[in-house]
Amino acid sequence: MLSTLASVSTLSQSSSTPAASKPFVFVLQPRGALNHLTSTAFLTEIAVALEQASEQVIVDLLWVDAIDDHGMVMLVASLEQAAVLGKKLVLHSLDYGTRTRLAAAVDRQSGVDDWEHWFNPAVEQP
Repeated sequence: MLSTLASVSTLSQSSSTPAASKPFVFVLQPRGALNHLTSTAFLTEIAVALEQASEQVIVDLLWVDAIDDHGMVMLVASLEQAAVLGKKLVLHSLDYGTRTRLAAAVDRQSGVDDWEHWFNPAVEQP
C-alpha cells in the first residue's frame, strides 16, 4: 500500500504559541487495501500525523479498494487515539457499507462514546 501524506496549514498561528510549528491539518490518502498486511504500518502513519497536526488529520479513503477486519480495528484505534489527543480524525470517502461496518465496530468498543462521528455525507454519495 502506498500512502500519500500532505500537510496543509490553513490557519495562520502566532509564532509565540507552542502549536505554531505544527501544521493545522494533515491529509492522508492511502491506496490499495487496508488489511492484515498494511494496517499496522498505516496505523503508525496516522499516529505520526496526529502527533504532528495541531488540530486534525483527514484520511481520504477514496483510493482504498478494500478494508478487512484488521483495517477496521486500525480505524477504530485511530479514532480512539485522536480522541485521547483531543484532535479530530476525519474520514472521507467511506461507502455506505464500510461506514456501517465502522459504526458497528465502534459500538463494540468500550470508552469511545465521547467522540463524534466525523463522516462527510457529501463525499460519500455515489
